[in-house]
Amino acid sequence: MKLSRQGETVAAKVTLKGLSRMRGNSQVRFFGGKRPVMALPTRHTSSQRQKGRLSAAEMRHARGLFLREIYGEERRRLMVEKTAIRNLTRQTVVDDTQTPARIPNKNERITLQNNLVKLAFVLPRKGKTALAFMPAPVKAETRRIAEWILRRPVFADQTARYLEIAGELAAHHSRQPSHIESAKQNAFDDLRDRVAQVVLKAAAQHRRAELARTASMTAVASVFLQTEDLLSHERRRLEYEGAWLNISARRHREEDSDTEVDNQKEVEKA
Repeated sequence: MKLSRQGETVAAKVTLKGLSRMRGNSQVRFFGGKRPVMALPTRHTSSQRQKGRLSAAEMRHARGLFLREIYGEERRRLMVEKTAIRNLTRQTVVDDTQTPARIPNKNERITLQNNLVKLAFVLPRKGKTALAFMPAPVKAETRRIAEWILRRPVFADQTARYLEIAGELAAHHSRQPSHIESAKQNAFDDLRDRVAQVVLKAAAQHRRAELARTASMTAVASVFLQTEDLLSHERRRLEYEGAWLNISARRHREEDSDTEVDNQKEVEKA
């Protein structure tokens, strides 16, 4: 028989006679006359009592359970409000970039249009229009425009409330000011990148429109040039025909004059 004692295996020989003597201190069961099964309690003399401690991952999991139980309703309300602000901000930026004329402030409207035109000229000609795939200079310029948009008065209150909600959500996990400020900065960076993606697509759309307009103007200019060439060719042809008609008419007049002179000479001779 083999006994397991805290990871160690101990070999022991037990006879039926010995089992009958140990029946009072252990539990021996017989199943259909087969080999007996016995639970023999043992004690490891080298075992030591240890304090129960949770790992860092277990502590985070336990803290998350308490947070969901205590602040669950409040966190859900804050998350819904945060999502609504983010979606409203993004949709407003989409409308402003697609239709700049709807911006009431003339200076902001002109600045936004100029920024989109400048960004359109530095975009790569190939590749996916995504902020993550842009070169570093293009990414920096796009984020600068996005930050300028979020600092506009129309977005000031929304952005401030968005960061305030991020701070409140972070305060449920930590009371350290550095952690709360870090959470606010991360929330602002996320909102800025979402707006930057909208700006990038607007600039790409503006560039496509400019390329299409340029191609159209080039086609029209080509038609004009071809028409001018045809007109010039036709004018030269008409000039050549007119000159040839003049020469032919002069020749016919000279022939008629010679014929008339000959007739007069014949008359005089007669």
